[in-house]
Amino acid sequence: MTWILVVAVLLVMAFYAGGGWYFAGRINSGALAVRHPADRTVELVDLTAGEVTLRETNNDIPALEGDATYGLVWDGGHGEVYGPPTKTSDSQGTEVSRSFRLTDGSPPTAGETVSVDRDVYPPEDPAETLGTRVSEVEYTSPAGTFGAWFVPGRGRTWVIFTHGALGSDRSEALRAMQTTTDLHLPSLAIEYRNDSEVPQDSSGRYQYGRTEWRDLQGAVRYALDRGAARVTLVGYSMGAAITAAFLQHSSLASKVNRVVLDSPMLDLRRTIEYGAQQVPLPVFGSPPGSLVWVAERIAAARYDLDWDAVDYLEDPSWLTVPALVFQGEQDLRVPIDTGRRLRSAEPDLVTLVEVNGAGHVEAWNWGPQAYDRKLAAFLTRP
Repeated sequence: MTWILVVAVLLVMAFYAGGGWYFAGRINSGALAVRHPADRTVELVDLTAGEVTLRETNNDIPALEGDATYGLVWDGGHGEVYGPPTKTSDSQGTEVSRSFRLTDGSPPTAGETVSVDRDVYPPEDPAETLGTRVSEVEYTSPAGTFGAWFVPGRGRTWVIFTHGALGSDRSEALRAMQTTTDLHLPSLAIEYRNDSEVPQDSSGRYQYGRTEWRDLQGAVRYALDRGAARVTLVGYSMGAAITAAFLQHSSLASKVNRVVLDSPMLDLRRTIEYGAQQVPLPVFGSPPGSLVWVAERIAAARYDLDWDAVDYLEDPSWLTVPALVFQGEQDLRVPIDTGRRLRSAEPDLVTLVEVNGAGHVEAWNWGPQAYDRKLAAFLTRP
C-alpha cells in the first residue's frame, strides 16, 4: 500500500507541476505576450443591392451571426454589415447573409477575401470617419515618443481614449469619437508602449497598467500643456486597467472629471480564471481551480507578474469621479461580474450599462444609437 500511495502522490505532483507549467505558458501567450491585429477574414460569396453573403471557413466569427454592426475591409474599399442575419451551413462552411452598406471605395466581388473589423472604421483615414480635421500629434512618456490622433474642439475638457491590448489599436476609439466630435469636445486617441512600431515595454509583455499608466500620464500632460483644465478618460479592456492605474498612481489624477470604461479588465486574476473555465479538458471538463491556482503562481515567477498589482477591484478607492461602464453580457474575455463589482463598491459613482448579445468591446456594435445616447448624456452631465 505504501508504494501505491507514493506513486499516487508522485502522479499528482507531476500533474500539477506539468499542468501548472503548461497553463502558465498559456497565461503568457493568451494575456501577456504582445500581439498585433489578428487575421479575421471570410470569403465573400455574393453581393446584391443592400445585402452581402459571407462564408466562414477557417475563422468562426460569431459577431457575423448576430444583430451587430461590424466593418468589412478589402483591397479598394470598406463597408458595414448590420441587421438580423440569415445563416446556412453546408460541408464548405457557414454562410451568413447580412444587410450591407458601402462606405468607401469600390464594392468587393464574389470570391474575394474580406477582413471583419469589430472596430468598424479603418485606421487609415480617421478624418473621413469623423468628418472633421484630425491631426497626428506626438506626446512623450518615460518609455519614449508616441503618436495620437487629435480632434480639436471647444472648451477646456479633453477626452483621452486608451485602447485595449491583444491586437487592438487606437482605431478602437473611432466609434465613440464620433460622439465626442459631435459634442465638440477636444479628443485624443493615443498609442502607448507595445503598440506596433512604437517603443516597447522593457519586459516585452503587457503589464495591465503597472507601467503603461505612465504613458497615459504623458498624454494627460500633453493635454494640460495645451490648454486643457480637465480630462475625461475613456479606457477599453486593458485600457481600463491603465486608466485605473493612472488614477491610482498619477499626480495628475486630480485633473480627471469622469471616466468611461468599456469591457474593463480590472482584475487580471479573475479574467484568467474566467478564461480557464472555457478551456475544454478530457475528463475534467475544464481545468480544476487548484490547477489554475498553481499555474498562476508559476506564471508570477516565470513572468514577474504581480497579481495583486493588477487587481483594481480589491481596493477601488482610485475611483473618485463618476464612471460610465459598458459591459457585454456575452463577453467571453472579461467576466460580467467585473462591472457589477465596481458598481457594488462605488454605487454613487458608477453607472453600469449591460448589453445583451454583446461580446468583448461590442456594446457599441449591438446598439450604436443607444450607446451614443448614453455616452453623450454622461459626457454632458453637469
